[in-house]
Order: sequence, then C-alpha cells, then structure tokens
Amino acid sequence: MIKSHSNNFHTRLGLAQFLLRELQGEEPQNLVSFGIQSQAVTDFETAVNKVIGTDKKQEETKALLKTLSADLREEVDEMDNMYLTLKKKIKAEADLVTWKKYGFADKK
Repeated sequence: MIKSHSNNFHTRLGLAQFLLRELQGEEPQNLVSFGIQSQAVTDFETAVNKVIGTDKKQEETKALLKTLSADLREEVDEMDNMYLTLKKKIKAEADLVTWKKYGFADKK
C-alpha cells in the first residue's frame, strides 16, 4: 500500500495509471511469470477508474460549494439589510412594548 498525504494524490494516481498502461500492454505470459493474472489487471483498472470518477465528482462538488457559499453570503447580506431597514422603521414609529413584540430588546 502506498502511504502518503492527500497533497500528492495526483502523483499517486499518475503512478497507478502508468502501471496500468504498462500492465495492459504486457504479454499475458509475462504477467503470469510475475504471478499476476489478467483478472488482477482488470480489477486494478476498475479501481483506478473508480478513483478517477470519485475525484471528478469531488472537484465538481467543491466548485458547486464555492458557488453556493458565495450565493449564501450575498443572500445573507440582503436579508440583513432588509432586517435592519424594517427594524429601523419599527423602532422609529413604535413604543418599547411594540419593539419587544417584534423581538427587539434594544434600549432607546
């Protein structure tokens, strides 16, 4: 098992892809001499492809998360501005009892 940190994920994937290409190009009898059956190469190919697919999904999810985070910040800012505007109007026109009704515990 290759032990390493996620920061060299692409290095690990590249090494696996290189090995896979070399194994796929090798004569079956040479692989057998190494104790490698063709099913092991097929299984390795499946594993490499799963990693590539999951990595792609993860990158797409990260991009979506960045977009959603930016959207959320803008929406929260808009909500905060609206809240402050409404609060100011209520505080300017209503008494303390009414302020409390709307959740404002401020002092004059």
